[in-house]
Amino acid sequence: MKRLLAWLLIPVFAVIAAFAIATRWPFAVNHPVQQQVLSDYFNQVSTLVLQSNSPAAKGVARSLTLTVLPQLNGDRRGLILKFLAESNLLNLTAGTPLENADFSEAKLDRASLANLQLTGVNLQAAQLIQADLQAANLQSALLQTAILREANLQGAKLTEANLMRSNLQAANLEGADLTGASLRGQICGEQISVWQF
Repeated sequence: MKRLLAWLLIPVFAVIAAFAIATRWPFAVNHPVQQQVLSDYFNQVSTLVLQSNSPAAKGVARSLTLTVLPQLNGDRRGLILKFLAESNLLNLTAGTPLENADFSEAKLDRASLANLQLTGVNLQAAQLIQADLQAANLQSALLQTAILREANLQGAKLTEANLMRSNLQAANLEGADLTGASLRGQICGEQISVWQF
């Protein structure tokens, strides 16, 4: 019983922590409209997560996410992706599909994004320095010009992903599936150009 209660409380605490961080973020003063949109989003999705973990609730969370992302800058898009990851809304087994979600220019340095369902998401020009994307599903993801320097992509599924002009310097690609990926970046300081694996 204690374990079940602990598992149920983890997403609740993650939601509360993400909301607390977002509402006190230093750039809140510079963009009050974006900050209000972000706060409203966190409130609505937090309520959904706390009330129900049903497919219908996940569908509403997906719709809210896809609606809010275009209204936000890269910093706030990064906060939303971290929030969704910490709330277990993007895990591989029961995650909410977010194909075509626009996380372009998201700031995700050192973010913990392992084992997430990120199929078809737009991470163009995202900053993912030292991010943990181990075993993440990034199939058909758009990662052009993304900065993945020192990122952990071990065992990640990058089939059909577009990694053109991305920076993969010192990234860990051990066991990553790059079948059909468009790849042109830096690995271990050397320029490579590979169009089909």
